[in-house]
Formats: sequence, structure tokens, C-alpha cells
Amino acid sequence: WSQGPLGSSRPRSILRPRFPGVGSTAALRMVLSGRDTRRRGAKVPLAALGYLVAVALVARNFRWLPSGVALAGPRVQELALTSSQASADKVGPEPGSCEAAVEAATDAFQVFSAKWQKAAANGRLLPRFGKNAMLAEKRARRAFEKEADVLSSCEGSWTALEADMRKEAWSTFLQQRNFLEEDVKDVLVASLSDEMLSRGQPLRIQEKMDMLRKATETYRSAVQPLLPEWAASSGDPEQAETERRLGELQFAIEDSPEGRAVRAAWAENKHKELTSERAHGVSVSLDPALRVMVRPEGMGNLQIYSQGPVGPPNSPAQVNIGIMNDGSMSDVYREHPVPPKISLQPAVRVNLNMR
Repeated sequence: WSQGPLGSSRPRSILRPRFPGVGSTAALRMVLSGRDTRRRGAKVPLAALGYLVAVALVARNFRWLPSGVALAGPRVQELALTSSQASADKVGPEPGSCEAAVEAATDAFQVFSAKWQKAAANGRLLPRFGKNAMLAEKRARRAFEKEADVLSSCEGSWTALEADMRKEAWSTFLQQRNFLEEDVKDVLVASLSDEMLSRGQPLRIQEKMDMLRKATETYRSAVQPLLPEWAASSGDPEQAETERRLGELQFAIEDSPEGRAVRAAWAENKHKELTSERAHGVSVSLDPALRVMVRPEGMGNLQIYSQGPVGPPNSPAQVNIGIMNDGSMSDVYREHPVPPKISLQPAVRVNLNMR
């Protein structure tokens, strides 16, 4: 703000025009032409000229929106790939190559492998796993030969794949063998426990050895179908250890949880037999008793009677007490007409039970 000639104030522009008395359009033309009304022959600096040229280019390419229209955000349009383009992005082995043959054989083998894994997760025994493993290998070989164009050049790939498949089949065989051993153990324990329970006393050593022999024969006959053909010659590597564990189980059957349960059943059955023997027949029992009569003087208008057990709980005696005030009444039928003040009478109760 500045002071006027008559003391009035008026606003003064902060940005003073470079060219006084000249409009903005004329000033812009003068700048572009390099003329200055104050200094003749003066030239515009190159930086200012470049700035103005940039502003003009931006104004030329800028598209003004109508008033009240907001600028929308950027939009990304998704590209829809065709099926041919999507399949081109997926890199796979060339048909007929060794890699394609290995992939086809692997897919055929995985059908059987998935079933084996499911059975192992559920703890289910596959009784004919050996034949199933050989069938899976044959299916994989058939798929391999069908896909490979030049089979002779892919034998190395098949050898490596065959080793991997047999490794997985052998791992599955060991799991199935463990399931078989657990089943044989359960059968042996059940047989020993049932025989001990029916006899009512521990078994003889020869009897336990006979049951052990049957259990080992059952294991040997059941483990052979689990072995694939390429492993049948070597046999079961855990056979000796399995027979040793079965032997330890039958020798310690009395100290096992099943054996302790059998001993508890023996005691219970013996108690029931004794109770049953005592329950039949004829039984006689004697219960002692005592009768007490107090007869004070009176005309018999007071009469009190009571009874209850007296003595140890295992053999109590029954006591009957009576009070009657009839001492003043003579009894003409007695030798002594005056009744006694207190009279005691022992008694015995006989209990006869027949079952």
C-alpha cells in the first residue's frame, strides 16, 4: 500500500509491468521480437526465450476439459490372450523327445503312487503290493515307449526313471511291511491272552512256542506278496529282527498290559466262583437275644417296648426291653401272686436258609 497525494491510500501492484503503457499481448510480441521500449536494441536472454517456447508447446498440446468435469484416473485395460497365445507361453517338452517320454511315464506311474500314499496315510495294508508295483512299472514303460520317437536314444533316461520308481516302490514296501508286522503282533497277543483267560493260569512254554511258530509262519507267507519281482531274490531285510521281536513279545506276555488285564480277570472269576458256591445249599445261623421286663407298681396303665442290636457289628445280639407298671396287680395263676420287679430271659434266634 502507498500514500496518495490527498492522503488516500491505494493498492500498488507487487509485480510491476515490464513494459509500462503496453498491453500483455503487445508485450509478448515485443519479447518474441526482441524489442524493448525502454532500451533500444536490447536482446531477450536465451533462458527466457526457451521458457516461453516450452510454455507455448505445452499450451498447444494440452486439452482443456469442460468446466465441472473431473479428471478421471488412469485406466489399465487387460489384454485378453487367445488360447494359442496362452499355450505358446507354456513351455513343455517337445513331443517325441526323451523328456516328453519321461513325463508321460511319470504321469502313468503317479496314478499308482497316489493310491499307495493314500493307503499308507490310512494305515491300510495292501496284501498284493508286489504285483501292483510291477504293474505300475509296466504301465510307465508302455507310456515311455509310446511317446519316444527314437527309443534307443532314450534308454539312459528310462534307466534313471526306473531307478527313481523302484526307490519309491521300495519305500512303500517298507511301510507295508511295518503294517504287516503290527497285524501279526496283534494276532499273537490276542491268541495268547485268550488261551490264558480260558485256562485260568499261565501257559506252558511249549504252548507259547507253538503260537510263536504259527505267528512267524504267517508273517513269512504274507510278506512275500509284498515284495516286487526285482526284490524277491534278496528277500525281506527285516525278517530276522521281526522274528526276534515276536519272540520277546510272547515271552513277556504276562508282564504286558494284556497279561495284567488277564490276571485281573482271573481274580474276578475266582471271586465269582466262590460267591456262587456259597450261594447254593442250606445255611443255618444263630442270633443271640435277650429279653428284659421291668414291672414297677401300678395298675398297668403304662406300657413301653423297645428293641435293638447290642454288641460288635459282625455278631450283634438282639435285645428286647419292656416296661409295664402292673406290679400292684396280683396274678392268681402264679405260685407267687406278686410279680417280680425285673425279669431277664435269654433267647436264641435260629435262621435257616435253603437255596
